[in-house]
Amino acid sequence: MNLLFVNSLLSSFLLRISLKIQNKSLQVRILNLRQLILRQDCKFLEAEEGVFIREIDTRFYFPLNLRNIRTFSKGIRYLVEKTSRAYHLDLIDFQENDLVIDCGANVGVLYYYLRIKHGPSIRYLAFEPGNFEYKFLKINAVENCELRQAALSNVNESLKLFYAPDWADSSIIEPKTYNEIYNIQGIRLDTELNEDIKLLKVDAEGAEPEVILGAIELLPKIKFISIDLGFERGKNEKSTLIEVFDILTKNNFQPITINKRLVVLFKNKKFN
Repeated sequence: MNLLFVNSLLSSFLLRISLKIQNKSLQVRILNLRQLILRQDCKFLEAEEGVFIREIDTRFYFPLNLRNIRTFSKGIRYLVEKTSRAYHLDLIDFQENDLVIDCGANVGVLYYYLRIKHGPSIRYLAFEPGNFEYKFLKINAVENCELRQAALSNVNESLKLFYAPDWADSSIIEPKTYNEIYNIQGIRLDTELNEDIKLLKVDAEGAEPEVILGAIELLPKIKFISIDLGFERGKNEKSTLIEVFDILTKNNFQPITINKRLVVLFKNKKFN
């Protein structure tokens, strides 16, 4: 039997066993055995706050679930490069003291991209409604940043959040499946800020039109918008591409590039 195939079977077995174990120390040991089999340099470690991966001198904390283990097991540097490709970040000319808005920040991967690639001078404002995600976001993002547990939308009022943390599918638009419902503060971005923004990154799990409409008065001050317009809206899992294209092109934005995930980078024509 092919050794590569055997290693793949064994790593899948260890992954699923680790998720069934309640003892965190044992979980970490099993995950690190899997890392050895996969020949990954980064290690999982246990901390009072939860579990983190360590790669050289960098730590990244996250809640343990199947998606996160698969995502983070290849290391922080790999994750940073993947994030850059996913949101077209290498096409953006970040400068010292730029302001970046992260809508749907999860546990702060974009924050790590900015710190590793551009240093601590980039200002980072994050909005994340998920309870577990926000807990770890506060641990990971600590320098030159402001963090809000809230949902960007087109209203300043309490909203229902359909919470689905296992696959990062939480949304203010009811999806097919979710774990629980709780209330979260909805915020219009254009009532929070009135300054130039280098990048608005949006991953709102189908609520992208609401986010953009809630920033409508602020759009002239935003240079780039990188936005996930995939098939995630509601029970029918519709794409929001057409609706968001219509709003942004009517407000002086032009699409620069798009990938197979339907993440589109828009640029304001006002900026050279």
